[in-house]
Amino acid sequence: MVKKQSNEKKVNNVEENNIDKKLLVSDIKKEVLNSLDEEITKRVEFETKNKLEKMEKRIYKYKNAKIVRKNIFIILLLALIVFETKILYDNDLLLNKKKTVDKNIVDKENNTDKEITKNEDNDNKEEVKKDLKWYIDNYSYLLDNIKTNLTDSYYLYKDNYSEDTIDIMVRLNMAYQLLSKDKINISNSVITINENDIKDAYKKIFGSLDKYSAKNFNEDCIQFIYNENSKTYLAIDTECQNKVTEKVEKIENIYEEDNNIVIETIVGVYDKENNSLTNINGDIVSDNFSNNIDEYKESLDSYKYTFIKEDENYYLEKIEKIIEE
Repeated sequence: MVKKQSNEKKVNNVEENNIDKKLLVSDIKKEVLNSLDEEITKRVEFETKNKLEKMEKRIYKYKNAKIVRKNIFIILLLALIVFETKILYDNDLLLNKKKTVDKNIVDKENNTDKEITKNEDNDNKEEVKKDLKWYIDNYSYLLDNIKTNLTDSYYLYKDNYSEDTIDIMVRLNMAYQLLSKDKINISNSVITINENDIKDAYKKIFGSLDKYSAKNFNEDCIQFIYNENSKTYLAIDTECQNKVTEKVEKIENIYEEDNNIVIETIVGVYDKENNSLTNINGDIVSDNFSNNIDEYKESLDSYKYTFIKEDENYYLEKIEKIIEE
């Protein structure tokens, strides 16, 4: 009878230990699994199962329940340390892996973006058709930057000029033509222009102030005088006679040459009173001008303007007469 009770007590102790063990393991698993991803969870379950099987074998080996509980506690504590160590190690590996994956994704996206940009650039290059219209749309403004009155035009067309050989008075008149109306102050019949505004316009045409000097210059019948004290150009607002003649000019070609822009034109002089067209030398080309200069291009003079490129801008380099061979 005593032996039976002893056996029942042993069974009860084992069952109690099994319950305590399951509760402990369950609590540990819940705490650990909350911080693990799916991959680490599988590893923990595998390790837990192995440890559990070993503990079960050892439980049945020992007769003393106190020793069993102590060993279970030690084993679980060691298992927890092992699991925590593995978690830190695995998380570090996962972190490095994540960084590598993220880097690969970013590199791939960057390469894709570059490839797209490159393809778009290629597409744009293919779409651009650099015909005469394209050059006129993009570079005809250069001819507008060197406007002059008719008197100065006669001067420019009588010979070939490099930029630095053009007379300073003509250069100043070019700068004046480029000024906006708000830069020309008229008060009590006196025209005043700040020298700095003339200089700014001058640099847009020639690229620098190397050949600049403050001199008097004319705009038709108006004469500008430089005032050293006020650093201004002054003139009397004289009412000039109505112009009866004017320069007519048409762009024939624009092209790139040695990184420069070359503009070729035909030029004539239109007399409004006589409705006649002459060339620069005064020879009559038509006594019934129809406003279509193309009809008379063979009898008109042709000129070539070269603009040199510096720092993404273009500046006048030379003006030449085109001689037909």
